[in-house]
Amino acid sequence: MTTLKSNFANRIENMIVYKKTLGYSESTYRWYLCDFDRFCAKIFPNESELTQMIVMDWCRKRDSESINSLNRRLAAIREFGRYLRSIGVSAYVMPPKMTALQTRHVPHIFTECELLSFFYGADNLGKVANDPLRSYIVPVIFRLIYCCGLRPGEGLRIKTEDIDLNSGRLFIRASKRHKDRVVMLSEDVLRLCVAYDKIRNRICSSNEYFFPSKRGNAHDMQWLTRYFKKCWKIAGIADFEKPRTEDTYRPAKISL
Repeated sequence: MTTLKSNFANRIENMIVYKKTLGYSESTYRWYLCDFDRFCAKIFPNESELTQMIVMDWCRKRDSESINSLNRRLAAIREFGRYLRSIGVSAYVMPPKMTALQTRHVPHIFTECELLSFFYGADNLGKVANDPLRSYIVPVIFRLIYCCGLRPGEGLRIKTEDIDLNSGRLFIRASKRHKDRVVMLSEDVLRLCVAYDKIRNRICSSNEYFFPSKRGNAHDMQWLTRYFKKCWKIAGIADFEKPRTEDTYRPAKISL
């Protein structure tokens, strides 16, 4: 967990807790507000009021930043200003119209050859002594995301109690728009999950998450993105962007 250091630290943490009580994922705002905290600690170390000058300085587009990333930063600081006002604290709130024109993402539809190569990479990560479950998690979680049409975060947050390995029923909790849904696993994916579960129970003492980290909690998107890229590297194929919902297509059946 990042330690916040600016004069806004406590209120940033309080806002994130408040948003979580409303059903928002912590990841919706934390990364951007932690970045804002570092910015304030360095540039405005003595300021404790969210002024227009601070917000405008924070919202300058960075050289390596896409328009969409900038808009996400703007949305985070706008919500922070709204939160501060809601608790009676003076704050500048950026008008909603102050956003840059978005660029539309063009999804990459994987070919059968690319998919086979990717899963070859996932199956050949190799084992590491300090994380013995990793080489079993990666091949399964990516197949589950692909075959069931899950969003990457949904796959990461699956709890053991959410997956019925007898019926193949997978319960997805409060995902997009905070709605639950049920996904039924195909027979081949169910067999894969049953085999993985036996290994997981043998290696890991934590039983809360179906794909636990070494600490027993859920892996984050940075972890998934890192191994997404590693799978392509092992397969000898040029790197792709991080996994996205739009990339979840099923153009061809693959071997599990």
